[in-house]
Amino acid sequence: MSRGIVALEEHKAVGVRGDEAKVLSSDSIAAVVARMLERKGYTTHRHYVVEGVGGIKHVVDVFAEKEPLPRTRVRIAIWIHQGRLTKDNVETYIARKALLPVDKVIVVVLKDVEPEAYALAHNFDIDVLSLSEDLKFTPEAVERGVFRELHIHPSIDYEHALGILKGKIRPGLFRKRICKPEGYARVYLPLVSISVEIPVRRYGEEELTVEETTLTFDGVEGYAVVPSNGTIGIEESMGSFSEISQDAIEVLRRLSIHNTVSMSELATSIGISEARLKAVLDSLASKSLVDIFGDLAELRYTLLTSFADPLKIARERGADVRLGAPLDKEGIVVPLRANISRLTELVEALQGRILDTSVIYYPLYVLSCRENGHQVKIIAIDGLSGEESGGLVKLLSMREVLDIISSGLRPFEKA
Repeated sequence: MSRGIVALEEHKAVGVRGDEAKVLSSDSIAAVVARMLERKGYTTHRHYVVEGVGGIKHVVDVFAEKEPLPRTRVRIAIWIHQGRLTKDNVETYIARKALLPVDKVIVVVLKDVEPEAYALAHNFDIDVLSLSEDLKFTPEAVERGVFRELHIHPSIDYEHALGILKGKIRPGLFRKRICKPEGYARVYLPLVSISVEIPVRRYGEEELTVEETTLTFDGVEGYAVVPSNGTIGIEESMGSFSEISQDAIEVLRRLSIHNTVSMSELATSIGISEARLKAVLDSLASKSLVDIFGDLAELRYTLLTSFADPLKIARERGADVRLGAPLDKEGIVVPLRANISRLTELVEALQGRILDTSVIYYPLYVLSCRENGHQVKIIAIDGLSGEESGGLVKLLSMREVLDIISSGLRPFEKA
């Protein structure tokens, strides 16, 4: 078995059946292949430019490298092949392999493979992986979307965090104790972070410009995550983006192509009533995605600059970003509930090209206490800045999340 196959063999169960492959974009498949290789110790790069013989540059969907022994390096170039793989296609990959400084070429095929193409690839040591046979994604993986998991290690330790939390409830000269503390914990909240390149037409400009940005949503309800007083918060007023309707997705698809469209034309092209369209447009307007001028609907881009970037925040704070979800011993991990597939579908409806989709577990310290002897109150601080995270309390106070937090609290009296 060749090295490329060995690298991916262990993770065949993470793939999709052929009839489900159409649900995933090539970017999504590249993301999961990169994640598989990262688990095997490879460093991966997406949409990587490799300079070959004669200075000719080639874009590789996934470029992976690893040092299995000192002063030795294994380099793998992986392409996601749309459609059927033919003998002519393989000859192109053979030429690329000859020109590039790589040890292995892998082609992940989204459809079927001509028998002659497979034999030719084998003769030139090119591995062909079929999405329907070698990378069998489960239906659940397709439904949830393809992503990698990261977690940010807090900059503030338990002792420091506890001191801050105690200060939040300590009685002062002119105030009584806010509530009776019950317990505290380090909590990791899932955030869905999507790095994209997206075409934008700014106000007063005729030309589209492609901008790179990061869209971040909470992984519980799918609200937009924004900067908030030295920490992060949610824009609850915009509603959930992971529950956006299919009609809204279709409206955004058409507006992203034409920018401004009349309501009657939109309703006809999508096949819905004008009354239903008005409700959809009102919902999109509340999310700062659409402006309405009389009978005209226009795509709006201001939302794209509003999101918080958790990895950028971590870098600025000097925090350690680690691969994978946090271990149970590191804190309470709030499970992911938001529909990632709908979030990526939203990005693609805006003509965005997804560069990376990550679930980032963000650290918080949470104190649970009781007001008036019975009502539970949550106080949270950011695990990186130490600032109070009042903007996230609504999520942490949801019954399902609160039950998870309550089951793992450390007793406050022992602190």
